[in-house]
Amino acid sequence: MPKYLQINLNCCKAAQALLHQVAAEEEVDFVLTSEYNREEGSNWYADTTGKAAIVNTNKTRLNKEGLGEAGFRWVEVHGLRLYACYWSPNSTIQEYKDFVNRLERSIRSEATEILVTGDFNAKHAEWGCPKNDKRGDILLDMINSAGLVMCNKGQESTHAKGSIIDLTIATPRTAQSMTKWKVLDRESLSDHYYILFETTPGLPKNELRRNRIDAKKLETLLKSDDLSRTLDMCTDANQSALAITDAING
Repeated sequence: MPKYLQINLNCCKAAQALLHQVAAEEEVDFVLTSEYNREEGSNWYADTTGKAAIVNTNKTRLNKEGLGEAGFRWVEVHGLRLYACYWSPNSTIQEYKDFVNRLERSIRSEATEILVTGDFNAKHAEWGCPKNDKRGDILLDMINSAGLVMCNKGQESTHAKGSIIDLTIATPRTAQSMTKWKVLDRESLSDHYYILFETTPGLPKNELRRNRIDAKKLETLLKSDDLSRTLDMCTDANQSALAITDAING
């Protein structure tokens, strides 16, 4: 089964050097990292900000490679689209909302199994935090709308200060196939902890995902004149669905 290692390296050169040793010892296939020190080769797939990257440690043949965007990058392998994400806690709420909306559009752009990882700097009781914040509300709305589920287990912290901001999110089928998700009890030389997990390969493509929409927001949108003007500009059903989602989340 493919094995994944998830970590925020806090831009630390020593932490990145140690990462390679840990990945080799754990026989990891993909490293999903944020705030790394630097890219190290052609098997690194990074976002446009240099803050999130997927490392194809065994140089597994990929089905597709997504173009990097600000805050995330994806690759597809064995019918599973993998995302590495990072967004700064110092951004404005509107900037965070824009990031999450772009991520959702990417997730919805193709009907395939999805695995999203990263440091989202968002807090919510849904993934074990004692209090919710605005970023957590925004992220949870997207998770529900896109038909995804949380894969973090219990209330185990992923950061030295006790917070849970490093998240693993997936489509339900991928979440069901995930085994051995755990926070590793070993030194990372970062203020974040390693997360290790496995998935079952060969998941069927084009799995139908049931996306949940806020009924009250949808009702308000359907009564407005903005909807008809927006839909008139769309050329197909996918564009229409994305336009409606953007309007609800906006």
